[in-house]
Amino acid sequence: DSVETIGSYAFQDCTNLSSINYPMNWKNADSNIFRGCSSLKSIVIPEGVTIIPDYAFQNADYIREVSLPSTLTKIGYSAFSGCVSIDLLIVPDSVETIRANAFADCTNLKQIWLGENISNIENSNVFENCYELTIHGKSGSYAETYALENDIPFSTEPIAYNKTSLEGIVLDEVGNPIKDVVVTVFDILKGEYYHTDLATDDTGRWYIEDVWVGYEYLITFYKEGYEFIVDSIRCVAESGGTTVDTVTATKIPDLVCNEEDYTYTVDSVNETSTITGYTGDDTRILLPSTLGGYPVTKIDYNSFRDNGSLATVAFSENIETIDGYAFENCKFLEKIYLPNTLIEIGTGAFKGCISLEVVALPDSVETIGSYAFQDCTNLS
Repeated sequence: DSVETIGSYAFQDCTNLSSINYPMNWKNADSNIFRGCSSLKSIVIPEGVTIIPDYAFQNADYIREVSLPSTLTKIGYSAFSGCVSIDLLIVPDSVETIRANAFADCTNLKQIWLGENISNIENSNVFENCYELTIHGKSGSYAETYALENDIPFSTEPIAYNKTSLEGIVLDEVGNPIKDVVVTVFDILKGEYYHTDLATDDTGRWYIEDVWVGYEYLITFYKEGYEFIVDSIRCVAESGGTTVDTVTATKIPDLVCNEEDYTYTVDSVNETSTITGYTGDDTRILLPSTLGGYPVTKIDYNSFRDNGSLATVAFSENIETIDGYAFENCKFLEKIYLPNTLIEIGTGAFKGCISLEVVALPDSVETIGSYAFQDCTNLS
C-alpha cells in the first residue's frame, strides 16, 4: 500500500498475472501499465480509495470486470481508456468528477451507471468511440443532462454486476468422495466471511451460486479427523462460474473419541458446551463435537495441562476458543489439527509443548494470547 507511482509499461505482457493488490496510496501512473496482461480479467479497487490516477488502467485490454469503492470521488484522465473488454460498469454515488477520456475507446462498453452526485464530466470525449453505450442513472440527474447533450442514449433502468458460482470437490487419497467437509468462503476485499454453512455432499462436491464476479475469495476446508494436503485456496470468481482445484484429504489414523473421558460444563442459554478436563490415557484423540447434547465450542483453562500421554489432538469443527494454559506442558504432544472455526488461542495455551513440530493456524484465528507457544522448542 506504500506504492505511490507506477511507470509506463510496468507490467506489460505479464501474461500469467491474474490479480493485483491495488495500492491504497497510488497517486501517479503512466500509460499502458497493464497492457497485454491476458490473465488479468478483473480489478477490485478497495474501500478507502478516493481517486483513481490518470492513466491507471489505460489499455488494460483484458480486464472485463471492475468494482469501484463507495469512497471514490474522482476518476482520472484516461483512467480506463482502451479497456476494450469492459462491457458494464457501475460508478458509485460518491463519485463527483470524471476527467477527460476516462472511458474513451472502451469499444465494448454497453452500459454504465453514473451515480447521482456526479457534477463534472470534463468533456464530450469521456466516452469517445463507445459506440454501443447507454448511460444509466436517475431521472433529472447530471448524468441524464450529459447524455442528452452528447447524443448518448439514456435510461433510468438500474443495472447490476453479475453474480456467479464457485464449486469444487474433496476426495480422499484414493479418489473417493469425502462427505460433510466444512467449507468456508472468505471475502478478501471486505475482510469478512461470505459463507460459513457450506458442506460437501455425498459426491464430495460443494457449490455456491451467489458470489460476485471479479471478487477474490479465500476458501478453507476442515473435517474433524482428517488432514488436508491443501486446506485453503484463493481464487477470483469469474463470469460463467469458477471450479477450483480438487482438494485431497487423508483420514488421521488411530484417533480415539470417548465422551466419557471428558469433564465439561454446558451453557443451556447459548446451547454450547465447554471441555473442562480430560481423564483418559490415549495418545491420539479426536475431541468430541458434542457433549451433554450441545456442540463443544471451548476448551477451558488448564483442561489438558501437564498431560503426559497425548501425542496427537484433532479438534472438532465447532471449537472457537482454546483458553489459557489449556495444553501447557503436554511434553509429548507432537501434532495438533486446528479447525477453521477457531477464533482465539489463549495465553500460554501450548506453552512448554516441547515436542510440538508444526502449527497450521487457520485463517479464522483473530487473537493469540501472550506466551501461547513459548518454549515449544521443537516447533519448526
